[in-house]
Amino acid sequence: MTTSVAERTGRSVAFPRKRLVWEAELAIDETDPFFFDHPLEHVPAMLMMESALALAGEAVAAAGHGQPHGFRQLALEFHRFCELNSQPTMRVWEAERPGHWRVELRQNDTLIAAGSVAPFAARGEEAADDTPLPGAVPPVPAVLVHRARQENVLIGALCRRGTDDYTAELLTPPPRHHLRRVGGRLRPLGELIEGVRQFVTLLGHEARDVAVDHRLVVTRIEITLERPVRRAERVLLRTRSLPEARRRGTGTMSFSLSGAGDAGDIGTAQVTGVAMSAEAYARLRASRRQSGEAAR
Repeated sequence: MTTSVAERTGRSVAFPRKRLVWEAELAIDETDPFFFDHPLEHVPAMLMMESALALAGEAVAAAGHGQPHGFRQLALEFHRFCELNSQPTMRVWEAERPGHWRVELRQNDTLIAAGSVAPFAARGEEAADDTPLPGAVPPVPAVLVHRARQENVLIGALCRRGTDDYTAELLTPPPRHHLRRVGGRLRPLGELIEGVRQFVTLLGHEARDVAVDHRLVVTRIEITLERPVRRAERVLLRTRSLPEARRRGTGTMSFSLSGAGDAGDIGTAQVTGVAMSAEAYARLRASRRQSGEAAR
């Protein structure tokens, strides 16, 4: 599998206000078994987020802050779809807020996504087992989280605790999976983000009667971790903020991430998006393509 960003990753360029900006073109491999798990007509959000984290990691180290011990925060807003017909460019630079880095993705000089990331302090990786948890719960059917390959399903054991109160367990990807290679003995931030995204999708189908053929269009995602997450520990996702609308609609959902037993809180996440029928999604994509062509 190719890396998230192209060979020009780490190229620094001078921008206004004398800021040093790291810039890279995304490497888009439509045969990738994780990012392009099934045919897509656009660049998936997960590829954009993983590329932002990869480039930010290089920028942090190159700026003399040491190799980051993973990332503790990502907040990204998606303004447009990223198309497959031209190379998008990722940029990262140090933000005015200490410990944070600004990221943006542009395509044909049009802003696609923008936000910030924050690394954990650089230090040696803590010792932890890298084997799957014993007695792991079975994954949910791939179709319910909009995946084609079962190996890419990260959610199992959906449980209803009360009215609009649901939990699910985050699963461990199999060996040689992209997320295992990226994270090593720790769960990478991208893995937790993908788990939350799949949980949102699953809840739409199981708790809000959204048809399986509907598309979830994410417009904003934010996740913040309190600490690095070991590969061997159980992670539970929970939400008590389901949107009221059924079968469709726009909404923001909040999540907590926690460890089992006395492991305590891990972090929080928020996802804003809209569930759309196949017909509505097709109309949206057609209108966005036309407006994009007119702008160029």
